[in-house]
Amino acid sequence: MNKGSDSAIIIKEEDLGNLSCHKCEENFKQQWDPYTVCQIQPNNTPLIPCLRSETYCMVERISIMGLTTSIKRECAAECYYGCRSKNFGVTTRSCTSCCQTTGW
Repeated sequence: MNKGSDSAIIIKEEDLGNLSCHKCEENFKQQWDPYTVCQIQPNNTPLIPCLRSETYCMVERISIMGLTTSIKRECAAECYYGCRSKNFGVTTRSCTSCCQTTGW
C-alpha cells in the first residue's frame, strides 16, 4: 500500500489477502430504524476485499438502553469478541462479533 502524489491511498493487488467482508456503517442519532440493510440484510451491502493485515470480518453494534444507535461492518486487523458496558444510568453497550469467513 502506497500513498500517491495527491495523498490518495493506492492499494496494490499483492497487498490484498484472501478474506472479503461486507462494509457498511449506519448511525441512528437522528432517527432509529430497525430495518436497515446493514442490520438485517448485510448480503446486500458491498463485499470488500481485505488487506493481508486484516484477517477478520468485524461487526460492531452500539446500543443505548437496548436500542441500537450505530452498527459497523468492516475488515479488521484485530477483533475482540464480546460486549462491554459503560456509563451509569444510561448504559452504553458495545458488542463486537468476529469471524474469518468471507461474506459474513
